[in-house]
Amino acid sequence: MDDPSPTGALFFAASDALTANVILKKLREDGKHNRTSAKKPSGFGDDGLVGLAIHPPKNGWWAVRDSADGAPGIASGEWSTVSILANHHHSTALWTRAWGDELAIAVELVRGGSFFQTYVGTRAEVDAFVDARGIDRAHARAPKEAGDDATLATIRYEPAKYRSGPDAPLVRSLLALRHALQSGDTAVVRTRFGALAHEHVPFGLAVMRALDDDATHATFAALAHELLAKPPMLREKPLSRMTFEEEVMRRVAERTDDESFFVACLDRLETIEGDAQRRTSHAHPAGVIRMAFQFWQSAPARAFACLSRVIARDDAPDWRHVNYALSAFLTANPGPVRLEGDGDALVRHTLARLPALGVEAARTVRYNLACVYARAGQLEEALATLAKAGDLRVHNPRPEADTDLEPLWKDPRFLALLAGKSASEAGVPVPSDVDTPLEELDLSDEAKEALASLELSTVAELVAITDPSGLPRMVVAELIEALAEIDVEWSPTTTTVPCDPPEERRVPRLEIDLEEGTESDVSSRLGGLPSAPSVDFEWPCSESRPMDFVLQIVGKAGGGEVELGDVHVLQVFADLEGEFYEDDWAIVMHREPCPAVLEAPVGVDVTPIRRMRFTEGFDDRILTDLEWPDDDDPLYDEHQAAHSHAWVDKVWGIPVAANLDAPSITDSEGQPMRCLLALSCVDDWFLWHVFVREDFAEAQVVAVR
Repeated sequence: MDDPSPTGALFFAASDALTANVILKKLREDGKHNRTSAKKPSGFGDDGLVGLAIHPPKNGWWAVRDSADGAPGIASGEWSTVSILANHHHSTALWTRAWGDELAIAVELVRGGSFFQTYVGTRAEVDAFVDARGIDRAHARAPKEAGDDATLATIRYEPAKYRSGPDAPLVRSLLALRHALQSGDTAVVRTRFGALAHEHVPFGLAVMRALDDDATHATFAALAHELLAKPPMLREKPLSRMTFEEEVMRRVAERTDDESFFVACLDRLETIEGDAQRRTSHAHPAGVIRMAFQFWQSAPARAFACLSRVIARDDAPDWRHVNYALSAFLTANPGPVRLEGDGDALVRHTLARLPALGVEAARTVRYNLACVYARAGQLEEALATLAKAGDLRVHNPRPEADTDLEPLWKDPRFLALLAGKSASEAGVPVPSDVDTPLEELDLSDEAKEALASLELSTVAELVAITDPSGLPRMVVAELIEALAEIDVEWSPTTTTVPCDPPEERRVPRLEIDLEEGTESDVSSRLGGLPSAPSVDFEWPCSESRPMDFVLQIVGKAGGGEVELGDVHVLQVFADLEGEFYEDDWAIVMHREPCPAVLEAPVGVDVTPIRRMRFTEGFDDRILTDLEWPDDDDPLYDEHQAAHSHAWVDKVWGIPVAANLDAPSITDSEGQPMRCLLALSCVDDWFLWHVFVREDFAEAQVVAVR
């Protein structure tokens, strides 16, 4: 007998980052935008059209339901479109599906990722699982029944994309696994789990995570004893995926009161995770660190036991794990401590990790390391470490009341550091890094060549220079940053070299200042709604969805300030959810008046308006090619200095970015195009350029990281 038609829904926990448009944009990634009314499709037909209804939060949950199976499939669960949406927007997703009354599933993706839960059972059991989260299941209404407050859209899906699973046969296998776990028959559990296809293993692990009854925990304990009696089963490819044995060990270690059993399970889990991490940097070993945070408040000694194993895995553990380990060690050991065994190893791992850390991370770790030294009675080491931790109140608003530092409270040197005095002023001897060879600094080739020309060999020789006028300013800035990473301060005086190039090497530009605006009128601006000749103008779309409106510039022909030939308004649209730095963008050039304002299609956010105010700024001087090779050009230093004022929002001028310096952008006939616009303010990751042909017959976007 065939399974009944599936019915389901999708729910997202409300968060500040989540909106109906955000949900719609993400779900569209697995299909294509379609203009058909969302109330028209029914079921999943040959045309692949599916109507979608997104209902606003009720009881703290968004509700989504479509006209076919209720919600698109989530494949193997981990890193599906639904999972990524929850992960990127600090939410929890709950995906449900039922085949009649006897077979149903709920997949709970807390913050997305691969560590999710799956509950399988009858429809009534799964409904109870959903209800326990405070979700109103009736809120997920189909598009035909949706109210005016719902966001409606239609998506065209390929069958394999839409029905990617989990399907009824898989859910039936997962239900059999659940029953085996609750029955206590370890042989059946191992058989059921072993029968799962490789791509379905994440669901099997998720079923194990969702069960929390005494019978299941007794089964886990029995399985752990059986597994510990045999050699560990190490991960197979993909090495990023947890194994059955890891999940068993984690579940037992989290709950057992037997300390020796806890240590045995933890060590086995560490053996498997550590092996995977040594074999690939993409292992994502999460079991031990998750246990550390679970025990953080209830059992700090166990938290430290977990963290001490994590930081011992390699020579460069995550600095945050090192810092957590220091905190857990202090919490687990009230009063004076002895730096031996795990404590000694903790200090050694911390000291080995410090040199490679950035300035702020190193200072944070040093503060906690100083607390460990103080509790261990090693007061000179504690003071020397605090002296290199920067402003102590950044780490603790009241370090003078930090009980870990109590042995130092009355020490005048500690009080001097609290007052912001340097180590030498406080009388704290600190090992100096000024004897470090310059060749050990992580420097660019240009910086290395500049230092070689001055015949400098050590940090001490460099910081003795007060006026580095012989070094390019870009190199000076790089050296200051590199020295700060080894806690050496260098504050040289710099002189400004006037830039006065010959006329033929000037490249004028208009500098852009952005001001808040409130009205989508015919003006040069970012955000708002686009101007158009009429409301019938078609909104540009990518293959997957309507594009976002990014900006428009009004030419002199349209009453603006920028010379755009016969173009009244030039506009940029982009698919900001897709690969917009490649080709999912559109440039629209209106060559007639644009009195109308277009309305945004469903799923497109209208961003705040920022008006462009143009002023004649610096010339982009010297940024064209140098006249002579290397530094023989008499304007070489000015060429380097000009970069400091070139990274601005501007019209015309020379494009400059991390990997784009006066590029050779050509049109369809191979002729050079001119940089019309450079914007660094669109987002945090990309610098945008718009290039145009001299006659404005062609234009293109180049967005670089």
